[in-house]
Amino acid sequence: MRALIALTSVALGLAACSAENTTRTGKAGETATEASASAPAPDAGGADRPATVAVSVPQLAYAWSLGFLVPEDRLASAQDRHRSLCEDMGPARCQILSLERGTGTDQTGAGTLKLRVVSSEARAFSNQLANVIEDAGGRSTDTKVEGEDVSKSIVDTQARIRQRELLVARLTEVLRKRKGSVGELVEAERSVTAAQEELDQARAWLKEQQGRVAMSEFDIRYMAITPSANAESVGAQLGDATQASAATFLIGLRAFFTLAIYLLPWALLMFPVVMLVRWLRRKRDTAPA
Repeated sequence: MRALIALTSVALGLAACSAENTTRTGKAGETATEASASAPAPDAGGADRPATVAVSVPQLAYAWSLGFLVPEDRLASAQDRHRSLCEDMGPARCQILSLERGTGTDQTGAGTLKLRVVSSEARAFSNQLANVIEDAGGRSTDTKVEGEDVSKSIVDTQARIRQRELLVARLTEVLRKRKGSVGELVEAERSVTAAQEELDQARAWLKEQQGRVAMSEFDIRYMAITPSANAESVGAQLGDATQASAATFLIGLRAFFTLAIYLLPWALLMFPVVMLVRWLRRKRDTAPA
């Protein structure tokens, strides 16, 4: 009994140590491999030639966000053509996640379409979407592309998978010998089951991250252009112009009255003086020589 417990503890300790050593060894091996691959072949002029540094390509997960303005009577057909483009590519290259189409509170049509497209064809697919909208008499309102670097997550998950695989192998070897009581064997089997679950979760997470890199997400939004909306916009513009003209007139009228109020007291003071000067001049002109 004690022997099996001790053996299980030793296996767990060895698994953890071996996993750590494996990780370090793997990293050292990768570094040595990169150094060997990047080192130039020895030749006569090798001393004068600079060493080549290997650069790893980052793993990026892209997300596209597109907005389109389409005539109301063509919004549905444009959205259907976008869906057909995805379906024609096949599920291995394009996948439809969701499609919505409806009328908002302001009676203006709107819709959304979410897709997943192979990253290598994402730019060409975006151009095809824009061409469909132009043929329908619409235009693009906004385009946004975001990239998330998941390289570290993928590398960490791969290392975790290697550790769990080694742990499962060690525990399975301990369980295979079947030395000890029934309770000890059940405990060992539980340990194997827990390690296997962690291994499956790590593999699923790695697959999801790799899928994000391989497939780019598209979030497409549609807004409708309605004739009533255009008429309302023209009326609103005319109303704004009338209000601006009236405001300018009132400002000028207020400035005129303000100036008159300031000058009126001075005019009242100067009027008697002017009249007195004119009376003196007339009196001097009418006096005998």
